[in-house]
Amino acid sequence: MDLINFSYEYAKRSNALCLDGSPSGFYFKSGSNSSHWVIFLGGDVHCATKTDCKRILSTSSGSSYYWAPWLSKTFILSSSQYTNPDFYSWMKVYIPSCSADFFSGQHTEPNEWGMYFSGHNILTAVINMLLENYQLSRAEYVLFSGVSTGGVGVIEHSDYISDWLSFAKVKVSPVGGWFYPQLLLNFTEWTKQSPSNQPSSFLNTLYDSYVHKMCAENNYLQPWVCGPSNVGYLYQYIRTPLFVAENMFDSDQLFRYLGCPENSDLSEEYMNYYGQLMIFSMQQVARSSKFDGIFLPACLNHTIDLLEFTSSPRIRGYSYANALGDWFYNRNGYSQLIDDCSTPNCNDDCILSSG
Repeated sequence: MDLINFSYEYAKRSNALCLDGSPSGFYFKSGSNSSHWVIFLGGDVHCATKTDCKRILSTSSGSSYYWAPWLSKTFILSSSQYTNPDFYSWMKVYIPSCSADFFSGQHTEPNEWGMYFSGHNILTAVINMLLENYQLSRAEYVLFSGVSTGGVGVIEHSDYISDWLSFAKVKVSPVGGWFYPQLLLNFTEWTKQSPSNQPSSFLNTLYDSYVHKMCAENNYLQPWVCGPSNVGYLYQYIRTPLFVAENMFDSDQLFRYLGCPENSDLSEEYMNYYGQLMIFSMQQVARSSKFDGIFLPACLNHTIDLLEFTSSPRIRGYSYANALGDWFYNRNGYSQLIDDCSTPNCNDDCILSSG
């Protein structure tokens, strides 16, 4: 995939700047099936303190100056019929994460740290350019997907994109983006049985986050409940068809953000508590009148196993690739797959990695 870097003039005019103020952009690969598109949001770190944000300014996570001129991508961005049988010939767009804000920020000027949280603006600028210069306006089908923080961005923007591209059939598949199941306590709160008032408005204020319009209208006194880190709640307002791929025990959530120790007397108990809430959260997807899809293997992993796609862990014989393809094309097959067992890595296909 070739890098299409925005000119500084276009990026500035569109307020589509990376964290350090460099112009953002996207990677593009043409396909033989020009009416079918995959638009994919990359996953990377998010930051919430000046120290953490400053640390990534001189990396590809915060600046386009460190982006490679081309990328070789796998998963649904692969051009191999063998590893990507249903989407290999599609037009492909990969939008790297460089704003550390779940693609939610709407900054038009640097904040007091001298940084831009402009992820929503970046996504908007990319779609505008694709419509104007790359014939996205002729699309008939669009699969809007993303991984990790990009998966969060996909959920947040599912109706935004499907309403904008209303001339096409848009479906959405976030991977490892279910931050977080409803009613979840972090490890410290859980051990003390002392819940906080999470989610808070902090991230929404810091990023000036785009929030889902209908959700915000129904929560006008606290629209931040519709923002990043609360997609389990946001889901009920989403109208676009959705296929959620998530590990039952998301290692990134558990160990990086929720504070679960990897080895303690309470770790296993807390992970089982988390897994039960993840299953509970997915029940709303299973009950959806939109016939939304689920792929939820009982693995302790973030996204590496799911991105294996055709070689992902299997549930009742189905890989994530099998299930997504059947769901997208309305083929006969299972599209709501939750593992029958419910302890970490009880599925023998789990890839033992914390990635």
